[in-house]
Amino acid sequence: MFRTVTREFTLFVQARSGLSTSAVVSAIVIVIAMLAAFAFLCVAAYAWLAVQFGTVFAGLIMAGIFVVIAIIAAIVCASARDDRDRGDAPT
Repeated sequence: MFRTVTREFTLFVQARSGLSTSAVVSAIVIVIAMLAAFAFLCVAAYAWLAVQFGTVFAGLIMAGIFVVIAIIAAIVCASARDDRDRGDAPT
């Protein structure tokens, strides 16, 4: 049953977007590689900050950076929702 659902979903996505299976697999590999690179970047940033400011302050700085990123993402999502509700085209 799951195989049928997966096949139907795959056909639906291919019909709507024109994507092939190899393009989707490549995109998944790219996303995984980007997440791994981001994780290593975060660890390297923490290690550098720990040397510069100490471990406690390094953790607080990294948390502050992630909070700022989350706030920016929330603002972008809210503005996109407002644009969609008004019927404006995305920029």
